[in-house]
Amino acid sequence: MWRRSFLSYKEKYEQTFVPETRDEKSRVRIDQCSSLSELKKRFGISTTATTTAEEEEEDDDEDDDRGSNEDDRDPVPETGFTIWDASLLLAAYLERKEKMEAFLLPARAPAGAPNSGSRGFGVVELGAGTGAGTLLLVESVEKMKGNDDVRFVVTDLGACLHLLRHNVRESRMSSVVSVARLEWGATRREKDLERVKNLLSPSRNIDLVIGADLCYTSNEDVIKNLAATVKMCGSRACVMAFCREHNPKAVDLFETLSEDTFEVKKVTNSDPSWPEHMRDDSDDFVIFEMTRRDAST
Repeated sequence: MWRRSFLSYKEKYEQTFVPETRDEKSRVRIDQCSSLSELKKRFGISTTATTTAEEEEEDDDEDDDRGSNEDDRDPVPETGFTIWDASLLLAAYLERKEKMEAFLLPARAPAGAPNSGSRGFGVVELGAGTGAGTLLLVESVEKMKGNDDVRFVVTDLGACLHLLRHNVRESRMSSVVSVARLEWGATRREKDLERVKNLLSPSRNIDLVIGADLCYTSNEDVIKNLAATVKMCGSRACVMAFCREHNPKAVDLFETLSEDTFEVKKVTNSDPSWPEHMRDDSDDFVIFEMTRRDAST
């Protein structure tokens, strides 16, 4: 059984996750915790590694909007420090060659055309948590031809960045994966998105947005903020994986809110492109392939 929801507490919250299903030995190392308080206790936060100027700037931002409308701020999820099943599904789904070529590799101009070749390609993960979805994906992208200028930014709330940075460093992917704070609420969204885009500049846009299990809450405002953030990223495509058993109404609401901007194709485990080792008898999981309606204009 591939699902982590059946694992023990120790396996989900204390042990380092190392992929075992890959043909070659993986360098991905993902530490996990049961909560923010446990994260602070185990990793010491301030002593995990040398803090860069960029990290200090983000940390200084933690309180810069104190006193603003708290209803606009997404709460720090106590479940954001462990790997969720949907993040493994997302990475496995996008690893397939046809999906990689469709969503993850730069489109190249015909040979001999003006400015032939490609600019860099940018991928942003929202609500990345431990970073598992992106870090697993990076290894797959590195094996593909045409991957020479693909860069990733993993984002989450400020409190989650410490674990994200740690896992990126432990997986030795700091050269291709950046970490940034990105809140979905209107209070900070525009400012945070500008920072994310700067990490990809000057030769890259946000071409693809990905996310896993981001519709876990019954708070409709959070889902509305998520949909607004996805749209503001300006990407031509978005791929999201959800476990519907968490909150099916939230998944449906996200789809409804996205349809004015994106064509939404829903993929289930009966689809041929579904990862074979992740097929089961349930219909708990769904993947949204979202293509911007004006992408060709």
